[in-house]
Amino acid sequence: MAASSYGQEALDFICSMTERQRHAAVVILRDVEDNVAKLRARLKDLASFYTRENAENLNKFFTHQLNSIYYRVELTSVRSQPTLRFKRGNGVYDLVRGSWATKLDFDWPTIAG
Repeated sequence: MAASSYGQEALDFICSMTERQRHAAVVILRDVEDNVAKLRARLKDLASFYTRENAENLNKFFTHQLNSIYYRVELTSVRSQPTLRFKRGNGVYDLVRGSWATKLDFDWPTIAG
């Protein structure tokens, strides 16, 4: 009942708007939609950082003899989330891809053991 009540209130609000206000609302909503699409694309780019190929490239970089900062890098899983693990001496630093990535409606590659 509350959902239909809210819908009616929203409809009444829209109907009470002037044509100029409705036009402005459409422009604003289109801008918001464009920005949400850009954010979603950037989040997909960020989430795609967590690949085996990227882990191998990072590992080559951080273990190269000319690099003064040494880390071993591997792709693993922490709490069922893809994770880039950086190891240096006894230290381990995990970059865990958050559960937010599963909400982006994207077919993520799976990590094979």
